[in-house]
Amino acid sequence: MKKFFSRAVVLGFVVATLSSCDTIIPASINVDPNNPTAIGVPGLLLTPAQVNLGYAIGGDGSRFSGVLAQYYVGLDRQFLTINDNYQLSEADIANYWANLYTSSYNELLLLADAARARNGANYVGASQMLRAMTLAHLTDVFGDIPSTQAGAGAANLRPKYDTQQEVYQQIQALLDSALTNFATTSPLTMGTDDQIYRGNLLRWRRAASALKARYALRLTKVNGASAAATALQHLRVNPMTANDDDFQLLFPGSAAPSPMNQFQNQRAGNIDTNRNFSSMLRRLNDPRITRYGLLTTNPNSYHVQTNAPVIFLSYAETKFIEAEAQQRAGQTQAASDAYREGIRASFTKVGLTAAQADTYSAQDAVSLTGVSAQEALVRIATQKYLALYPSAEGYNEWRRTGQPALTPNPGQTAIPRRFPYPQEERFYNNANRQAALTRQGVRDAGDLTTPVWWDGGK
Repeated sequence: MKKFFSRAVVLGFVVATLSSCDTIIPASINVDPNNPTAIGVPGLLLTPAQVNLGYAIGGDGSRFSGVLAQYYVGLDRQFLTINDNYQLSEADIANYWANLYTSSYNELLLLADAARARNGANYVGASQMLRAMTLAHLTDVFGDIPSTQAGAGAANLRPKYDTQQEVYQQIQALLDSALTNFATTSPLTMGTDDQIYRGNLLRWRRAASALKARYALRLTKVNGASAAATALQHLRVNPMTANDDDFQLLFPGSAAPSPMNQFQNQRAGNIDTNRNFSSMLRRLNDPRITRYGLLTTNPNSYHVQTNAPVIFLSYAETKFIEAEAQQRAGQTQAASDAYREGIRASFTKVGLTAAQADTYSAQDAVSLTGVSAQEALVRIATQKYLALYPSAEGYNEWRRTGQPALTPNPGQTAIPRRFPYPQEERFYNNANRQAALTRQGVRDAGDLTTPVWWDGGK
């Protein structure tokens, strides 16, 4: 799989380097500039770490999960095999694993070290929050992963695998620390180097609390009703209030196109919109069908424009989290209100109107009015799945809730519920990899149907 890079980030590094050159040639000229051992300025690390994370999550992470969640249908090359035979191989996902660990997680550790050295608590908080999300994207599809020993570099080339339960505990601890650091007055503050919120700490806090809610709700199969109650508590601490609070990475356009735009322009015909997904939208008279296309030349296709954002977490998602939590608590009116607001936020995000959303929500097939408690949960989960397009969260939510009721592709008996570990782990860290497979009850590298811990596995 080709790796996509942001030319804007590369240019930024060149400009930063040239503007800080000494007039006297330093003795360190023989040090490889492409492999620095440390960077002392947090502002030089934050932007590329964010962009690398955006390309990984909005690229391979979205596409692989999207085929399995039936947002997409694979038509050519590796995606045809993934689609027809569910053969997502250890070679297919090698770049995704490497990009999340090497280009994202490791860089975020360097960011935290540089920030601590300069008393930059807010930068430390950003590093912790982005690391928590990176670990979640890894563990949600791979299960047990290196976590506590990850990022040690040459000091530990064979990190042990932590259980998914342990990783989730670390995720919540990182987010707690991030919230503390965002509330700390710091002489070194984020600004334009922050490509997500431009240093707006209130929005960082809102997103951190929303992530805590997402990962608490993820554990409904483990913690039952308390998972939803805990999620609601987190949302109430720093609630998002509008789409402007969306935790997302914006791309500037043609100079550095969004990952989906790049892929569709360079690999046109590899994937297309899944007919099951389109049929669901049509059955529900859902006008988002005009915004969910993959044709880059269609200005209405929101997610494939050059400047389309990679949405890490949206205001709409928080309202669906709230709706589910309230419904599980028996607060039906509060659930209905949050549900309708989630649909409004999803519609207006892609250029439709709140009036269109309200008309849509009032349909008998969509409204929560007069339906059973169980049917209300089904509808909340279904609308959340539609609103999460095209992120990997749709795949996570389908595994957690079973909604919508997807049918395996012809000739297949079960949709995969995990990704295989990459081949590099088999080559260089096989003892720890094999121990993790055995611990999780995964039969072999090709066993993709054994669920991860939060999905009912070990």
